[in-house]
Amino acid sequence: MNKGFSIVEAIVSVFILGIVVVTLINFFPVSSAMNARADRLAEAAILSEDFIEFFRSVPFDTLKAFIAAGNDSGTHILGGVLGGWHFTRTWVLTDNGNIIQVEVRCSWPKPGRLPGNLGTSNISVVTQISDYE
Repeated sequence: MNKGFSIVEAIVSVFILGIVVVTLINFFPVSSAMNARADRLAEAAILSEDFIEFFRSVPFDTLKAFIAAGNDSGTHILGGVLGGWHFTRTWVLTDNGNIIQVEVRCSWPKPGRLPGNLGTSNISVVTQISDYE
């Protein structure tokens, strides 16, 4: 009676283990890229919500005067966020009588692409502010 493995069994086992390891190693770059994208998306959402909260803190009458003065849209370019990622934060205020609609869009370039329609990711946050207490 033989005990242990034959050389053929050992070679087949190492071959199968090699295939499994190579397959799993290929998932690491994909996982890393997805984590980086999720980080940028979360940071952009925080930046958008931060600006929404700023507009909510402004008194309604002041906000209406702000719109009447032609300050109903604008752009901020934020650098140094997430190790050098540059975010562009754009806002639009729309006066609808007793309600002001606030839309904040945060965009950033996709890795390895030039900024533009195909090379930019965006997130938009929209809220309405009313003069009702």
